[in-house]
Amino acid sequence: MEKFANGVNEQVEALEHVHWPTPDPTAKPSYQVEPFDEPEPQLPTEPRLSLFDRSLPWRRKAIEQRYSTDVVKALSEHDAWV
Repeated sequence: MEKFANGVNEQVEALEHVHWPTPDPTAKPSYQVEPFDEPEPQLPTEPRLSLFDRSLPWRRKAIEQRYSTDVVKALSEHDAWV
């Protein structure tokens, strides 16, 4: 019985001190603005197709596909950056 009473008393005493680690509500928090050093990701430059590239459809398609992939990658990096 004494063991049970001691257990209950310990719990009640713990409740008395539950508010001790809370910060003072009258203290004003201070914030420091830190600069964001990571530069914004840029979109890749659009490729310029030469006459040779425009004449061969498979070459043009390969260049456009590479550019499209680079744009998608740049946009996802920009979304992650924001």
